Amino acid sequence: MDPYIGSGTTAVAAKLLGHKYIGIDRSDAYMEMASTRLDNAPSEMSKIREEQGLHFVKGTFKDRKTQGKHVGKYRTKDDDIEIIQPSLLER
Repeated sequence: MDPYIGSGTTAVAAKLLGHKYIGIDRSDAYMEMASTRLDNAPSEMSKIREEQGLHFVKGTFKDRKTQGKHVGKYRTKDDDIEIIQPSLLER
């Protein structure tokens, strides 16, 4: 539920993830913009998959730190990185 839907980003994300959503706004212009974005949401799926391909980490911050691995800004390209194929969005 988004009480200030604005351009509809939260509703679009919910729709693409297969969740129900409710958006409220007192501005007719924002409601129209959100409605248009929701209609065009499926076209944003390729952007989401591309973005997800850039982010992948194996293990939590705490686990990596406990194991003595570099974390945060000191982590190197080879420190505990594994490609994870997200299946959640493959609907």
